[in-house]
Amino acid sequence: MAQLINDSHSVYVTGSMAIHPFGMGIQSLWEACINKSRAFQEGLLYISKDLTEKCRGEFNLFPQKPLVKEVIQNDLLIWSLYSLKKVINESQLPLSNRDGLIIATTTGLTRIWEQGLLSHFKNEPVTGLLYQPLGGFAGEINQQLGHCGPLQVVSSACSAGTQAIGLGRSWIKSGFVERCFILGAEQICNLTRSGFKSLSLVSGNDCVPFNEERSGICLSEAVGALVLEGKNRGKAVMTVEGYGSASDGYSMTSPKPDGSGPYNSMSAALQDANISSRQVDWIHAHGTGSLHNDRAEAAAIKKLEILSPVSSTKGIHGHSLAASGVLETILCEEAFLRQQILESSFSEPKHFTININDRSRPSQLDYIIKNTLGFGGINASLVLGRVSK
Repeated sequence: MAQLINDSHSVYVTGSMAIHPFGMGIQSLWEACINKSRAFQEGLLYISKDLTEKCRGEFNLFPQKPLVKEVIQNDLLIWSLYSLKKVINESQLPLSNRDGLIIATTTGLTRIWEQGLLSHFKNEPVTGLLYQPLGGFAGEINQQLGHCGPLQVVSSACSAGTQAIGLGRSWIKSGFVERCFILGAEQICNLTRSGFKSLSLVSGNDCVPFNEERSGICLSEAVGALVLEGKNRGKAVMTVEGYGSASDGYSMTSPKPDGSGPYNSMSAALQDANISSRQVDWIHAHGTGSLHNDRAEAAAIKKLEILSPVSSTKGIHGHSLAASGVLETILCEEAFLRQQILESSFSEPKHFTININDRSRPSQLDYIIKNTLGFGGINASLVLGRVSK
């Protein structure tokens, strides 16, 4: 039996919120994973306008005058402000200068920037083009929340969400902040869609992780928000026990085939958590459905001699890039709560020598590894732990 978490030095997840194509909150996404729901259209999955309007109606999202008027119509900013206000309100503690905010995104306000660029080429008046997509996104969130503590943007491709959680954990353990809000935010824009298609990475069909007959990844939109604290305050079911990050420096668009990048990040996370690979009960894999990524991640898991079940849920919700690490960490939180692991939907276990999980089922969960692999050979891993009651 693995030792349950009661260490006063642990970093606790005390709040979470998610917005995704299947709805609001994690329960609707969990049910989609259980029911093997599919909603991709030509390899893409969007958040509905109805859900966006629901977010807009519950809170006053723009109490301050926006820096640029176009942001009021930006869906990503609406989802993000809603999610952060939700977790702040539920924490029952007001924001202070001892609260950190770390934002993981690859797009930010690129939708506004793209529109401004088109206006520029048409010789029309331009305002949005002057609004820097990433820094402007963070600045607008800061202004509307009235946040005055440390702020950081992480834009390290698909690993950004997981790296943001790792950074937030470091901030708390070092005493830099008392509480840290993590936001993973991604919206499909023309730049993202065209960029992935130019690399022949986007599937025109559905996402099938860990399947040699896959045709590529599926892009999706999502926002996830987490609250990290050094104290439990009686709410937490999950801790962030270990973090590891490694770059294999092999290619801008694919990992080193031997899996050394994810192997090093998982090894570092296990060492940081002070547990062995045999104590891991489940791996929530990156598992995008990209041939190179899936093979490298599988090679790393095999090299570590981890025999526990491995699942990717991207066959249901697709790949939300920088938001994926946060969204899937919230799924892991739900797994701890339910003591249940999810199926690696539409995977073909016969194609891999690791233990691909072929059905959702009850399971004793004390430790979970969450992996993400990103462009540029960036790899990040978390060891998540169950809180003892």
